[in-house]
Amino acid sequence: AGPAGPQGETGPPGPK
Repeated sequence: AGPAGPQGETGPPGPK
């Protein structure tokens, strides 16, 4: 999975 989204919100899943 990829890195988390910006601080304060949920980011989209990253590529494998």
